Amino acid sequence: MAEEHLDLDGLRAELNRYPKGTPMDVLYGLLQRVQVSCEDVASSINFGDEEYERNPICSGPGWELVCICWRPGQTSPVHDHRGSGCGILVLRGTLTETVFETTSDGPMAKTRSRDLQQGEICASHDDDIHRIENAGEENLVTLHVYTPPLRDVRLFDAATGAVRPLTYDDVTGRPIYSVTG
Repeated sequence: MAEEHLDLDGLRAELNRYPKGTPMDVLYGLLQRVQVSCEDVASSINFGDEEYERNPICSGPGWELVCICWRPGQTSPVHDHRGSGCGILVLRGTLTETVFETTSDGPMAKTRSRDLQQGEICASHDDDIHRIENAGEENLVTLHVYTPPLRDVRLFDAATGAVRPLTYDDVTGRPIYSVTG
């Protein structure tokens, strides 16, 4: 018997079963069952002019849901999710994920790049290093599940291999994405 589809309430209920964080195989399976549209998260769809916009939806002790909105050309820095797994569901548009590895001589190596369309998912472990971007011509909306909630992120300069923790602006509270900043 096929498992039932999940709406946002159903996803929250399933995630709440894992107060210390959802195992990655379980998270991937849950995202395969999720039936959520942009209309379901309409109040969390906000686009930034300069950078992609993170819009928190809700959270529990072992997870958080975030709607991230990307205009054409907007990209995340190369980063990891230290201590958290991440699952992404594309709600609208085309997401490009590029995966990197560190090297012993500085520049990082691109190991894979792929495009995901509406309804497709990807997942990354805490030590996976990747970049997400909207390389398309239309707006991109993605639903992210971080488990446990995202607290520690490292940013990487792919050209040099330099790494630093993600920091936040003291005045606005917004993330500072520059690797040198």
